[in-house]
Amino acid sequence: MFYEERLIDNVWHCRTQPNGKWRVMTDKQLTFREKELQGINEWAEQEGTMKLYYHKTDGGAEYLMDTYMKCSNGHKEGVLNDKTKYVVRIDGDITKDAELSIR
Repeated sequence: MFYEERLIDNVWHCRTQPNGKWRVMTDKQLTFREKELQGINEWAEQEGTMKLYYHKTDGGAEYLMDTYMKCSNGHKEGVLNDKTKYVVRIDGDITKDAELSIR
């Protein structure tokens, strides 16, 4: 799925096709964009689903978190910060061992 955003004359625009027409973003889209830039997943939580973001430590521990940071390549990596509410620690085989922490 293609989606692109751009600031044109100090107004956020988006388009859903590579050569599609640029459209002014709605208030709802802007609110979502602002929250996404902060790494907050509140919208998904309200809808009953939640996206989790993967993080692996240098020591090999693996986690899924509801907050993330955006890497330079556009990838979203899980990050633990003061806004993190849900953390899943994957301990060994994911089909057997995992722990959910709600902060």
